[in-house]
Amino acid sequence: MTKRKKGSKKHVNQTAHQRAMKNPKTQAILSTLRKGWDGMSPEQQGEQVLELTVLKCSVNGIAHELGKPATTLLRRIALAKSPGTSSGWIGRIGRTLAKGPKRSTREVADCKPTDTPAKKGALSSSRRRAL
Repeated sequence: MTKRKKGSKKHVNQTAHQRAMKNPKTQAILSTLRKGWDGMSPEQQGEQVLELTVLKCSVNGIAHELGKPATTLLRRIALAKSPGTSSGWIGRIGRTLAKGPKRSTREVADCKPTDTPAKKGALSSSRRRAL
């Protein structure tokens, strides 16, 4: 009879989430989420949850660890991934610059008005005098 080696084999019954939870980085992010969940914006919460999913944690497992519904976490992840929202100041500046320069009031005043009335049958006071 030969003896089997005990050791470096993966546990068959462990999920990837359970293995990922042993990682110290994962534990640090999770404790940050637990402590500051109420003080974070939804985008920040989504970014943190997204980091945990990159580290092989499942959304359902994270929801169980935090005591929050999985659908809430999925909404937060969607907010963090959306290009229109960014919690960083660089994102806000980028969106501001992307809008382009605003027209000054002088440029608007220099525009030549059209002869078409704003409403059907409505005439300006100068056109009524001309008739």
